[in-house]
Amino acid sequence: MPDDLKDLENRINKQKKDDSRDKGSAKEYADRSTGMRAGSEFIGYIFSGALVGWTIGHFFGNMPLWLILMMFFGFGLGIYRASQTMK
Repeated sequence: MPDDLKDLENRINKQKKDDSRDKGSAKEYADRSTGMRAGSEFIGYIFSGALVGWTIGHFFGNMPLWLILMMFFGFGLGIYRASQTMK
């Protein structure tokens, strides 16, 4: 029985050492999460700008003009919001 307890203690100590190494990866995870959020906002603004442009163009009849204009507007807003997210 004491050998089992010794083995259990060794496994617990090994797990504690592994957990202490994972603390450095928490910052990496937070940085990666911020980057993914900024990238998804950027892509989302471009797609939503294109969708709004397509809708306006569909109702007014000059679809390519509004689609391109609103996609550029979404691109600009996406850059702005992504830069705000990264601060």
